[in-house]
Amino acid sequence: MKKCTLSFLFLIALAVSLKAQLNQNYESASTLGKKGMNLSSYYSSLQLVCDHSPEYPDNEYIRNFGLRLGYGITNRFDLQLSYTYLSLVDLNHHFCISPKYSIYKNKIAASIPLSFYFGNEGKLFTLSPKIILTQPISQYFDISLIPKMEIAVGGSFERFYSVSIGFGVSKNLQKWAIRPELGLYHKLSSSSAVWSYGLGFQYKFK
Repeated sequence: MKKCTLSFLFLIALAVSLKAQLNQNYESASTLGKKGMNLSSYYSSLQLVCDHSPEYPDNEYIRNFGLRLGYGITNRFDLQLSYTYLSLVDLNHHFCISPKYSIYKNKIAASIPLSFYFGNEGKLFTLSPKIILTQPISQYFDISLIPKMEIAVGGSFERFYSVSIGFGVSKNLQKWAIRPELGLYHKLSSSSAVWSYGLGFQYKFK
């Protein structure tokens, strides 16, 4: 049960970072352009699936909400800062700094968010390298697939892997978007997993 409890704490803490954000991301591969700025808000719900743990049974839900500010350093490089509040006793505050680089305009981007979780009984640093693959369907709709790995910095936790799928819906995706997203976190060596789903909103100032 101890192993499952540790997995639970790490999975939940990781699954609510913004980029996403399971690690819900609520973004596409697009960058902001030089001196561009945007603001995002989001709300997520996470469901734990963990065998043989009466303390953390299946259908245990964790909810969180947060804000993210993005700024375009160059036409292909953004820097994002975010804060998320988690409904988790041990690690209920999450700060993240996320560099994002456009590999192929509006379709492929890479990011390595650095996260800091803390609360009443501990703290945790993580690195979360990810690739954002976006397919624009029209000027009103896009689809993003985001595979990612979570690595605890200086900790004893194992690596976790995740994948999420998100959608952008708007009358003008260059200006604003509503972004529903669904994701899954999983540790290959066990059956512990976290399902996540949520809704984000993005608005570009300039």
